[in-house]
Amino acid sequence: MFSRRCLMIIRAEHQVFANLAAKAFDPEGGDQTFVVPLGLNDGEPTHYWASAQMRDQVWQQVQKLVDSFPGSIALLYDLDADPTAPHKLIAALGLRTINAEAKLQGPGDRP
Repeated sequence: MFSRRCLMIIRAEHQVFANLAAKAFDPEGGDQTFVVPLGLNDGEPTHYWASAQMRDQVWQQVQKLVDSFPGSIALLYDLDADPTAPHKLIAALGLRTINAEAKLQGPGDRP
């Protein structure tokens, strides 16, 4: 049973390596973990975010992984208590979701 819900935010320059590292937790789809862009406006992404449910052991591994990417964070939140928590946390960091669909580069990309 999953006991944690985590919001992970990584800096844009770490996207490729963070997605490769995420394959350790999700071999089938981990390389598509950090695909939702964040920024100060609709310009180029400065960060990417993902949210996932996980067990305590995986949460500890995720913390170590995120710590290995400078300027990145992982936070726990309670979706039942506050369904808007991820967006509030993102806004508290001065970031906002960028219109990803306008920036798709090919048929394999997804927002």
